[in-house]
Amino acid sequence: MTETQHPPDDLQTPVPRRGLFARLRSVIHRYRSARLIIIGYGFNAPGGAWRSIQHYHTFMASRGENVIRIPRRGRHSARQMFMAFLVGRRILFNGLDSFYHLEALLFCLLRRDVMLYLHETAYVFNEFKSTNPIRYRWVARLIRNRRICCVSRQHEKFIRETFGATRTHVVYENIIPPRPDTFDTSRPMILMVGTVEKRKGATLFSDLADLAREQGRDWNFCWVGPTHSTHDVRLSANVQWLGPRADVFPFLEKCALFFLSSVDDPFPLACLEALSLHRKCVVYRNTGLAEVLEDVDGCAVYESYDAHSALAAIDRALATPLDTEKVDHINKNISSVSSFAERMSAVLAAHDAER
Repeated sequence: MTETQHPPDDLQTPVPRRGLFARLRSVIHRYRSARLIIIGYGFNAPGGAWRSIQHYHTFMASRGENVIRIPRRGRHSARQMFMAFLVGRRILFNGLDSFYHLEALLFCLLRRDVMLYLHETAYVFNEFKSTNPIRYRWVARLIRNRRICCVSRQHEKFIRETFGATRTHVVYENIIPPRPDTFDTSRPMILMVGTVEKRKGATLFSDLADLAREQGRDWNFCWVGPTHSTHDVRLSANVQWLGPRADVFPFLEKCALFFLSSVDDPFPLACLEALSLHRKCVVYRNTGLAEVLEDVDGCAVYESYDAHSALAAIDRALATPLDTEKVDHINKNISSVSSFAERMSAVLAAHDAER
């Protein structure tokens, strides 16, 4: 298995000249071979028009499918959108709100194979028409001539009758129902809590779960947290991606070990919460808690940001009894609100002394 390094963003990080063309070929291949490229402007906005396509993206990514989601307001998304325009084969714009942005309209006019996933009916379209009458005419033309995903048969009828569209498909919406918190207590749980994204180390966690399975470790890898972006992220089927939860303590209570996969993290709260329950923790050297945990038996620090180093650190931690006395010292003198208040008092005293 290839060891996981902290991967740079596509089209963002300078690379040596010898590797430039290889890097570019890899990026082009990723966009050209994508099962679908989803472009949207309202991800995580109030309302539900983004939820179904977000759920789809997360579901497909968890199965190892190359589905690219471009939240256009995100960092570096203009470069991603440019690559999608140049080489993408299957491109879908989500929602009418995309066309409040001129670039989206131009993209869809110039790329005649773009698909649209619409959620809006007469009220919203009439409002769009009243505020953007000229742009509405172009959008109406797009809807008539592009492949349209609709959310119900009634919606499909409206789209067909209002715009004259003929290539329509009813895909409905979807939800992820609340799931009861069930735990496989027969196997040790290795837990990570955080947003699913590159910086938080979703790929490293996936590589670690795969490596542990290959080497015969009978562990249950679980990740609790929302999906922010799967750009440059691989999600393994050997991990239970449990999504966001209002309360992570039930998971922390059941885990055998909290594994911090972040490539950098100044002082992660989830790890402090795990320590408050006397759970073993393994963290990367480049995180703020490494300095606190490196001398605590039953916890461990991995020096290299790769699956093999991380697995060796977990083995060490699981094989060593937890030094609860040192953990209690951390809980009392570092992570408690009362100790924080004392440190803030010292800051205020220093401030007042300079006045």
